[in-house]
Amino acid sequence: MSAVLDVRGLGATFPTPRGAPLRVLDGITFTVGAGELVCLVGPSGCGKTTLLQIIGGLRRASEGEVLVEGRRVTGPPPELVVLFQQYGKSLLPWRTVEGNVSLALENLDLATDERRRRVARNLAVVGLTTFEGYHPYQLSGGMQQRVAIARALARQSDILLMDEPFSSLDAMTRAGLQDLLLGLWRDFKKTVVFVTHDVEEAVYLSTSIAVLSARPGRLIETIPNDLPHPRDQLATREDPRFLRCRRRVHELIGRTMPHA
Repeated sequence: MSAVLDVRGLGATFPTPRGAPLRVLDGITFTVGAGELVCLVGPSGCGKTTLLQIIGGLRRASEGEVLVEGRRVTGPPPELVVLFQQYGKSLLPWRTVEGNVSLALENLDLATDERRRRVARNLAVVGLTTFEGYHPYQLSGGMQQRVAIARALARQSDILLMDEPFSSLDAMTRAGLQDLLLGLWRDFKKTVVFVTHDVEEAVYLSTSIAVLSARPGRLIETIPNDLPHPRDQLATREDPRFLRCRRRVHELIGRTMPHA
């Protein structure tokens, strides 16, 4: 499997109002192969979101580099798209669902008919065909996140970076979107890097799990996840392999916590 994402010796240090600079990430190195779904987990404040922002070209590293398909990241690469945690703030409230999805296409050289077809196709994929004329405030949280997913898919980028996209949703909506993501990942052959603080979510979704230490975030271990597909919210979570993987991740994170 070829590496489409290569993170090399990444570190991040931020200035503070008083005292010494804050070291957030330290020496992060890993690769992501084409078609993998890698989850990043670790204690709160360990730099997961910062790492994702650096990979996406939204923030600069203090040292190290990121390569996307062999090219050094110096700004947002066209091969990837970022899906943010605060989906409500990422949607434009004055635009309809259709208008929000089409936003991803406005700097592409597409004919009007092709733009409309692409928007309609991706709204159908996330189950929002009949809601194209609604505005974000008229939708539930889960539906708003579906709009954000449709917009990300419309761009037809090869790599999706997802920053805790389901964390603020209720359990049933979250489970539905987890299964939606797995279906999209399978059908569209995307490469996904998914940040979550939820260990069970990481085990349910991933092909591998990258575990970060408490701040400054260091990569402790990358755990392969061989749970079979398709996955099921009940049967998969009762699988002994799921339980062993969950336990291993919790053990690794626990060792880095201040009380350990």
